[in-house]
Amino acid sequence: MKRQKSISGILAGCMVMAIVPFAMGADDKPSVLTAVPGDAWAALCIRNIGELDRKLMTLGERMNAPPMSPLSILKGQIGLAAGFDDHGGVAVVIMPVSNIADPMSGLAVLLPTGDYAALTGPMSPEDVGDGVSRILLIGQEMYVAPYGAYAAMAPSPEPIKQILAAKDSPGIDKKWTKHQLKRFDEDDLHLWINLEGVVASPAVQGMIPMLAAMSGGQFDPKELDDVRCLSVALRIDKSGIRLGIYQSVKEDSEQAKIMASGKTTSKSMLTGLPKEDFLLAFALRVSKKQADEVAKGLGGLIDMMILQPTLASQGPNAVSEAKRLGESITGMIREMRQGAISISLLPPSPDGLVGLAKVVTVERDAKGKCAQIAEILPRIAAALPFPEVKAAMDTVEYKAGAETLKGVKVDHLIVHVDRMDGADQKTFTEIKKIVGKEGILIRMAAVDDKHIAATFGGGKKRMEKVIDLVKSKSA
Repeated sequence: MKRQKSISGILAGCMVMAIVPFAMGADDKPSVLTAVPGDAWAALCIRNIGELDRKLMTLGERMNAPPMSPLSILKGQIGLAAGFDDHGGVAVVIMPVSNIADPMSGLAVLLPTGDYAALTGPMSPEDVGDGVSRILLIGQEMYVAPYGAYAAMAPSPEPIKQILAAKDSPGIDKKWTKHQLKRFDEDDLHLWINLEGVVASPAVQGMIPMLAAMSGGQFDPKELDDVRCLSVALRIDKSGIRLGIYQSVKEDSEQAKIMASGKTTSKSMLTGLPKEDFLLAFALRVSKKQADEVAKGLGGLIDMMILQPTLASQGPNAVSEAKRLGESITGMIREMRQGAISISLLPPSPDGLVGLAKVVTVERDAKGKCAQIAEILPRIAAALPFPEVKAAMDTVEYKAGAETLKGVKVDHLIVHVDRMDGADQKTFTEIKKIVGKEGILIRMAAVDDKHIAATFGGGKKRMEKVIDLVKSKSA
């Protein structure tokens, strides 16, 4: 157990390195995408580890963090020195496995190297056949092999052998669209999941009938035949951290029709959000058909939760309230058409150091949606009558029409930290240094019939600014 835990720690460090630093485009190095085998189940790719390291240092400075290089710290902890390419791509890969209960047995890391011997020499490599060597990495047994411009490293030799066998086969770049490849050259980190490959594996195929039976009819196995891949991209730039989500499905499938029902736009969807020093900004637009599908899927999950013995044991009232809660939430989702949210660093002031802003566009009756939120909160405690839930909900208060700003009635959602178990005045004071003098207070308002605005941090003036932006349809 100790050895397994240590190896997990090593790989976790490698995965952090794959999250901590990476780019291409400007130089002539081949993309790390070409090195990841096309039959891989998943890959977390960093385009240029050195570039991402610099971006993270800059981001840390904006957050007043001590100046330090995550890459240098990680290399020191793992024991990587000579031979490591600080400006290459990194990939954490999961290769196909026969035992679906242990997907991590297919885990391997591709580390960029300009001198494989210099990189692995201090690790006491010992040939174990098939081009693979056993090494010691910070005292733990691992396996490694040269793989083009990379060193393929894993806790067992099997995934390395799979990667070596695919050396002359197409990489995952051949599975990507031109749009995805262009985005990859602009993004810093990309998580790609080969859903088509995972679903097609014998190990997963054998489980599908059981999953369908357990879902109580909420899961149709045929839907899995439509999927191809899912990817999430991250980019750090001057305005903050950008996330992109990409899903690929088979043409002419039902899922393709659902995706095609939404309208694309080249205009910014961050309408209503204040121009600030973003840490994160996110926007989503959905058609009625897409919203209905999301609500349907969530409704199925809620129905499955209601069928669980744990909830049923709380009595018929809990089950009834859980159903009403589910209907309220899915009903709101069906009416949603667009949403934008940002998390920002605010200038130092008594109104807090971190701010959140959110603008949601609904089909109609934005005022009624705000009123529904006030109804949903107490329903949560009734639907989930567990001590932990009750204790959490006892700290929450919703004040409808608490104030009027810019001619708009504004509600307050308050979390009373002083009511939390174990909380004291000192804790509350420390929290206020970050969230502001008002404590944890979210302002929420129906600006007009189609738009709901909400802010946290920045006080009244920030909410007024968002209301003005929504009214003027600008950002």
